[in-house]
Amino acid sequence: MNKILYLLFFLCSLFFMNANAQSPSADKVVVSETTEEVRKAYPVVFYTDTLFFIDSRLASLTAEERAEKISVRLEKIFDENTYSTNKIITSQNGSYVDIICGETIIMSVSENDALSKGVGSMELAEEYIQQIQTAIDKARKDRSFVTIIIRIGLVLLVLAGIWLMIFLIKRGHLYVVDRITVNKDKWLKNLSYKDYTFLTAEQELSVVFWLLKVLKWAVIIILIYLLLPMIFSIFPFSRGWAATLFGFVWGPFKAMMLSVWNYLPELFTIIVIYFIFKYLIRFVKYVFTEIESGKLVISGFHADWALPTFRGCLKR
Repeated sequence: MNKILYLLFFLCSLFFMNANAQSPSADKVVVSETTEEVRKAYPVVFYTDTLFFIDSRLASLTAEERAEKISVRLEKIFDENTYSTNKIITSQNGSYVDIICGETIIMSVSENDALSKGVGSMELAEEYIQQIQTAIDKARKDRSFVTIIIRIGLVLLVLAGIWLMIFLIKRGHLYVVDRITVNKDKWLKNLSYKDYTFLTAEQELSVVFWLLKVLKWAVIIILIYLLLPMIFSIFPFSRGWAATLFGFVWGPFKAMMLSVWNYLPELFTIIVIYFIFKYLIRFVKYVFTEIESGKLVISGFHADWALPTFRGCLKR
């Protein structure tokens, strides 16, 4: 009977897994067409900092191309040290307001730019200048010699902390191993049943040592994984690496948990079917037992046929 139950459970599992694989995903995004134009804004990025967004065309340049060119010009001004000897100023050029540093026109603010922000062209240009100056001053400070020395010192400090924690973990591991070795005769006994020994005390000791070694390295790996983002966050250019590193582990784990969660309804259905068949088979067996004992009489069906017939049905 147990074989039949397991077979039914296995077949039901295959059925629901196949149905789930063939059914269309409920998470598909349906894109509807619309006649209304959506204006997409593109970021102006200065190294890792987003300064503002561009959402309007200018002559033949799209909003995306404008944002890219402004970002390139800002980095060029900073790399060539143009900002140190020249101020960033505005210049009225017809219907545009140019933002200039030295001989470089960083960008032109159009009436469409100002209209989308709800301010005047000159006011928007001054706001952009303020954001650019703040970003450049911050970048100069981040790249100063003193700041770099401090950050290198912080990295060395974090590395020293990691080394100290690993050293303490290893010392703790050795201490536990020594304690178990000294007290193995008191704590560990042969695992046996009657005359058969499953594991001797020495084998149990080897298993314990192996588990402790696995635990030690697991703790060290988790510790390093958790502290690496701290090192990456010290330097501006590597701050995004922490999120990427975390995503490598969290992404697959999250996908696995979502898959388990989405499969729960099918799993509950399979469990219900399992118990229905289990008690159905018990009921059928009870009926055949009653026929065998003579309590239930069926015309033309001998009592001696009851249990053999039941067993034959199960084997089929």
